[in-house]
Amino acid sequence: MDLTDIIDIVVKKYNIDCIGLFGSRARNDHNEYSDYDLFIIAHIDLDTELILESEFETLLNAPVDLISLSKDTDVILLKNIMNDSVILYNQNDKYEKLYSFVENFFIENHDFLKLREHDLIYG
Repeated sequence: MDLTDIIDIVVKKYNIDCIGLFGSRARNDHNEYSDYDLFIIAHIDLDTELILESEFETLLNAPVDLISLSKDTDVILLKNIMNDSVILYNQNDKYEKLYSFVENFFIENHDFLKLREHDLIYG
């Protein structure tokens, strides 16, 4: 069973708007022991998210690190994940909407972020 088949199974079972792959497998620099770094955009509770992570591990026969993304997620983390992500499933433009939110945050806060970066580097 390949990743596409697994995604089809999972989206039919859970209320998921988007699934993406990031990290070493998305960059194609993984090895046979690498985990799957997956993100979801979904309306599920933490218990369901943990069940879903376990289900992915069973279906992929590999360790999985699953993270749920939203506008409440740290924007630096969102940006880092989105920089090397591969979208596996996307419904109702949920990924694009979250991406636009992150992009707008960095545009609107550019000056502050530059000052903060300077403070972090030079004290």
